[in-house]
Amino acid sequence: MSEPEQEYNPEIVVDGDTDQGECIQTTTQVAEAWWQVRLREVSTINTLHIFYKETETPFVQKKRFAGFSVYVSNGTTVPSGERCYHHGGDKYPELNQEIQCKAVGRIVTIIIQRPPEEDFTNSLCVSNHALLELCEVEVNGCGVGFYGTECTSECPTDCVDGQCDPVTGDCRYGCVDGYFGPKCEQDCENDITGCVGDVCPVNCASQACDLFGACREGCQAGWQGTDCTS
Repeated sequence: MSEPEQEYNPEIVVDGDTDQGECIQTTTQVAEAWWQVRLREVSTINTLHIFYKETETPFVQKKRFAGFSVYVSNGTTVPSGERCYHHGGDKYPELNQEIQCKAVGRIVTIIIQRPPEEDFTNSLCVSNHALLELCEVEVNGCGVGFYGTECTSECPTDCVDGQCDPVTGDCRYGCVDGYFGPKCEQDCENDITGCVGDVCPVNCASQACDLFGACREGCQAGWQGTDCTS
C-alpha cells in the first residue's frame, strides 16, 4: 500500500475481521493513497465488500472516501489494469458497502486521488487530501474457468477464452464459432429452429419464420404462400 501513517500491517484488511475499528491508515497530506492485494490466482471477480473505518464523525469519513476507484490488473503498477468501479455522482459513499466489480485479474487496487477526477464542487464536499482507512476488503469471485457458490463448476467448454460469470456460469465474452446461448450450449447447425424479426418475410402474420423463410403463423390479410409474397 502507499506509505502508512503509522506501522500498520496491511494484511489486517484481509484477515476476515470486519470490525470497523481495527483498520489501516495511509499517510496524510498527500494527493494519492492506495491499497493493493494479490489474490491466490487470476480470478473472475464479481463483487467487492469494503469496510471503511467508522468513527463518531461518519460525515468526515465519507468525505475522505468520496471519489475512490477500484482497479483489477495482473501487475502492481498503480493505477493500472481495468477500472471496474468508480464512485461519482451526488451521494457520498457508504462506509460499509458491496460494489459490482466485473473484471479478471490477480491484483486488486483501491485508490483515492485528490483533487478527484470529477468536480464535486456543486454536489459534494470532499477532503482536500487523499487518505485511506480500510478495515476489511472481501473479494468475491472464482478462479478463471470456474463458477458457483463453491467455485467447483467448470465454465462451459464453448465460452470464448473459457471464461464465464462466476455466479451464473454464463459465458463472459460470448461463444466460439458455431455455438450460441448464454452458456453456449446450443449448436448453430442443429439447434436453430427458426428466426425472428427483420430476417423474416415482411408479410408474415407475426415476426416468426422457420429457417427456410416460411411464416410460422400464416400471412397478413391479403397475402398468401409459405413466405406470404403472393
